[in-house]
Amino acid sequence: MPLAAFAALLLLGCQANTQPTPGMFEEWQARAERSRPVIPAAPQQKQKKTDQPEHTGSEIGAAKGARLPASSQKAQPAAPSARQDLPSQKISVRFVDDALPTVLRALGRMAGQNILISPSVGGTVNLHIENMPWDVVFSGLIDAYGLVLRRDGQLLRVLTMEDVKREVERQDLEQQKIEAAPLRTRVFPIEYADPAGIAESLKPMLSKDEDGKERGSITVNQHSRSLIVTETEDNLASMAALIAELDRPTPQILIEAHIVETSQDTARELGIQWGGFWQESLAADRTLALTPGGVAGVTDQTTGRTTYQAGTRGQNRTGIGTQGFGVDLPAQAIGNFEPASFGFLLFNNSGDILDMQLSALQKEGKINILSQPSIVTLDNNEAVIESGRDIPFQTIEDNTVKIEYKEATLKLTVTPHVIADSLIKLDLEAKKDEVDFTQSVGGNPTIIKKQAHTQLLVEDGATVVIAGLSKERTSRGKTGVPGLQNLPLLGRLFRNDANSSGFEEVLIFITPHVLSTPQPASDAPAPTQP
Repeated sequence: MPLAAFAALLLLGCQANTQPTPGMFEEWQARAERSRPVIPAAPQQKQKKTDQPEHTGSEIGAAKGARLPASSQKAQPAAPSARQDLPSQKISVRFVDDALPTVLRALGRMAGQNILISPSVGGTVNLHIENMPWDVVFSGLIDAYGLVLRRDGQLLRVLTMEDVKREVERQDLEQQKIEAAPLRTRVFPIEYADPAGIAESLKPMLSKDEDGKERGSITVNQHSRSLIVTETEDNLASMAALIAELDRPTPQILIEAHIVETSQDTARELGIQWGGFWQESLAADRTLALTPGGVAGVTDQTTGRTTYQAGTRGQNRTGIGTQGFGVDLPAQAIGNFEPASFGFLLFNNSGDILDMQLSALQKEGKINILSQPSIVTLDNNEAVIESGRDIPFQTIEDNTVKIEYKEATLKLTVTPHVIADSLIKLDLEAKKDEVDFTQSVGGNPTIIKKQAHTQLLVEDGATVVIAGLSKERTSRGKTGVPGLQNLPLLGRLFRNDANSSGFEEVLIFITPHVLSTPQPASDAPAPTQP
């Protein structure tokens, strides 16, 4: 039985199934492992890139002696109580007929506090304290003599009620002076920022009259990108300082992306078909015949005797010996490709036939796609990179056929924000829509969606990766004769094996770069003539 042995070896050898290997994709997977986001160090204070002086909020409001309008002063949150954070160490003191300013200064020295006492503060103090907190003693003196305590940074000011009244009267007088100040008109050209946005920021600074109505005005001229401001001289100075802070060049960020897609498919079909014909004489006029096919009779019209022959099982399933198959489990086609087959026929002079046919088909496919898009966007502005196709969907409504298109794309949306010169905040959204023609509704394919949305901090020039947009599919099937298909070795003669696997993955590498401002050429001295 050399042919049978060869067929068995071929059948067992066809079981080898190579698993898909990443190949070139390994390099990008290794790079993805090295592109994990890290916690950056606390950034240093950003250095100003212009020659204009740096202003804090309070400095801008006080530029050139200017004051914010009364409405702005009222809108400010109340300052924390001056008695908060006072020292609480316990003290023991004794004063007899001592002047109140002297006692307050002595208490300040004991607790290391800077105290400024109004000349209006007077009176004598008789005090005996044993082991009491300093803040309780100090606050008790302030309340007992009807004084007012105010804090200016690290300085404690002690005032009388008359001092407070004079301060209020002075502020009212200054406010009246501001309300009666003449208005001036000035044009502020806006170079980088949005003029309308700056105008909205300046509106709270407009001066108001005693009825709370705005005296000044701000007009945006879109043609010249300028602000026409009508205000008092002091408020114009404050607005000029604020405009200088807001109208700065917006950083530009270069977004470099490497989008790596890999798709690997492996499919295998392994089948067998065998049958035959065997006959044995039982008596002089009787013969026993075994065949997997049906039995067909042929009647001799002369003698009227019927002769029976082995039949066939279905069209194109007759086998080499045209006797049909007892086990008919061939390999199926994969796509448009038919399986390869190998068959042999064994027979003798007695008419016994053994017919066997092996069929097998294996498909391996791998696709690697690498795209390198890049885009430049302004700070806090969205950048979109999209690639794909539109899929037509047909619908019928009121006997009217409508065609609509759905996007099936790989889309990357990035919104960068420069926090410091070397630190960038990224708002990332990656979306991959894939058409699945194996599942359809009303003749229209379904769309498989994959989406990731995250926010993270990245150093300038560092690379981060978005992974996880992957899919792995494994399918294993077995069809055969019950019981016999599970026999060791021989079970291969009674079953069909169909295995398939697929692997898809998308890696997206993002590298942001803050584009630096070109440096002006240095003024080198002209060369001397020889």
